[in-house]
Amino acid sequence: MRGVVIGIGSALLVGLLSGCGNQKEATPTPSPYAKAMALKGQGQSLMLEVGASSCYACIEMKQLIDKLHKENPDHRIFVINLNEEREVAKILKIQVIPTQIVYDASGEEAWRHVGGLSESELRELAQRHGI
Repeated sequence: MRGVVIGIGSALLVGLLSGCGNQKEATPTPSPYAKAMALKGQGQSLMLEVGASSCYACIEMKQLIDKLHKENPDHRIFVINLNEEREVAKILKIQVIPTQIVYDASGEEAWRHVGGLSESELRELAQRHGI
C-alpha cells in the first residue's frame, strides 16, 4: 500500500513539474486608460469616453465610437468602462457619465463634455481636434 501511495505521489509531482516550464506567464493587457495615458502628451490629441457598461447613454456612445473605429482604426478615442476601472473616476474627477475628455497634443485637457453626443457631434469633435 505504501508503495502505491508513493507511486501516485511521484506521478502527481512529476506531472506538476513537467508543466511548469512549458507554460508562458500571462502578460497583463494594459487597460484602455493606461493605453491612453501612455500616449497622452506625445504630440497627438486623444479623447477619453468615460462611462459604464450599465449606462444606456454610455452604451450608445460606445457604439458610435466603435463605428468610427471600424471606419478608421487610427482614431485615438479610448473607451473607459468605470465598471472595470473604478479608480479612474476619482483620478479624472468624473461626477456624471458619460463624460468625454479631449487632451491636446501636449497632454493638456482641451475640452470636456458631460452627456452623450450625436454621431455628427462626435465626428465634428474628432475632426476639430485631430483625433
